Amino acid sequence: MLSTAIQAIEEERNLHWEAHQEAECHKWIESQKHGHDVGETAIQEWYHVHWPHYCRCKRLEHLGGLQRWDEINDEPFGHLYSLLEANELLVDRILDRILSGHENLTLINWAMEWGLPEEKVHSILLQINVNRSRLEPAIS
Repeated sequence: MLSTAIQAIEEERNLHWEAHQEAECHKWIESQKHGHDVGETAIQEWYHVHWPHYCRCKRLEHLGGLQRWDEINDEPFGHLYSLLEANELLVDRILDRILSGHENLTLINWAMEWGLPEEKVHSILLQINVNRSRLEPAIS
């Protein structure tokens, strides 16, 4: 059982393909709500509303060692472990804010406001590099 789980993590998955599956689920749900096929409008809506956060979460999954993603394969898989070991609480707080949609500037201002070690925060942000999660969607 454990070897199957490890193998699943070892295999890279395609973020664009899985995002399309999520968009298709959204289309189905919206079509059910409206009582007819809402078509491409729902697909476009999913990408407009959910794509940026979806990519951000998948980047953190990859860096956290939870799942390998094709589109993030130039980044070290599981890289966040070393960050968590070095600055566990600070990294945890930063990750919470990144997952909530906060951007780097907001996090730097937060660190200054709370008197947190700005150099450490800046270093952590550089290592996470959330801006690399800004991928273009593969939609027509």
